Amino acid sequence: MSITPGTLSKKEVSELVDALRRHHYPKASRVLQHALQDSLKTNGPDSRLLEACDHMADFLAEEERYQEAASLYRLLMEARTKASGESDPSVATYREKLISVLSATGGITQASCERESRSRKKKH
Repeated sequence: MSITPGTLSKKEVSELVDALRRHHYPKASRVLQHALQDSLKTNGPDSRLLEACDHMADFLAEEERYQEAASLYRLLMEARTKASGESDPSVATYREKLISVLSATGGITQASCERESRSRKKKH
């Protein structure tokens, strides 16, 4: 468990640093996902954890590791929705990033993306 709710524990920081030094990005991603999931059970993540997860998800998307990126984008969307509500602009940003990586994997079609986008706009 984290030292301060919403942050990484000393063990998680050590694991993350080790994974990044070794360029073992799947492990680094798992450490961040675990910390973010834990933080959602408490008061939510702090801004540094959100930023680290955001950068990792973007990196994974650039490396065409779409499923891993999608997992982080989903958690980021959930965290921002929990903290600030559905109308927070970052929720829309993460939704678009999620749609983009799912589109790249064939997990979502352009037509379904457009339908989702229209239905979200109608709700607001």
